[in-house]
Amino acid sequence: MPIAVQTIIDRVASSLDAEGSGYYTFDRDYKPAINATIDWLIAVVNFAYGDKKISEEIFQEITYTRIFQASAYNRIFFDSVVLGHSVWTLFGVYPSPIVKPTNAVPTILAPPEDSLYEPLVAYISSEYSATRLTAEEWNINVNNPFKAGNNIYAPCADLKSYAYRNYSNYEAGASYNVTVPREIEIRPSVANEFVGIEYAARPAEITLITNNISFPVSLIGLFYEKTLNYIARKQGDNTTIAGVTNADIQLLLKALL
Repeated sequence: MPIAVQTIIDRVASSLDAEGSGYYTFDRDYKPAINATIDWLIAVVNFAYGDKKISEEIFQEITYTRIFQASAYNRIFFDSVVLGHSVWTLFGVYPSPIVKPTNAVPTILAPPEDSLYEPLVAYISSEYSATRLTAEEWNINVNNPFKAGNNIYAPCADLKSYAYRNYSNYEAGASYNVTVPREIEIRPSVANEFVGIEYAARPAEITLITNNISFPVSLIGLFYEKTLNYIARKQGDNTTIAGVTNADIQLLLKALL
């Protein structure tokens, strides 16, 4: 369940003793503070998740598993306009998926560097999960039969294992031009094939008081405290509201991490 913007505003207004006063407004005060808190919490989650201090449950409101078609070069880009959101972080890359409808088939794309999001094809399952490799490992492992993503066992379904490398920009003028020049690459070949991708969408900034914030309600305490902290700073009151709120945030962060 996501966090309602109105809930955060009500709690902050109560702490500021500003209910019904009109002193604080949505456009001038609450919206900038809430959006600043979204950016701050994204940075906190990036750090904690990278250090494996939190689980993927924190992304439960923004986790998607979608079907994409890889390009002729085994690459996939993510178009935020088509998806309806930006991709924040990847959880899994699943080659050779079982999909629904079962008669869905990829189409040959032109130009060959294009990949495609398939909004009418659903991911069901896969026997494969690609291992993420670093840039250095990507080339070194190509002929190593003991490493994921090698081409040695590519013809053997029972022995082959997939890998992918993280984003890179492969653009080269008119000879290689894609909509979003930021692609992942998969090996062994998945050229023009379906691939399941599980990812977290980046929480969007709020624009309306009726919006929801794409973090789980379990973080409502932390989100409220930080929003209050941003607004309290504007008062210049570092000994009361801002100071106490900052102490509460540190306690909440310790509980989260």
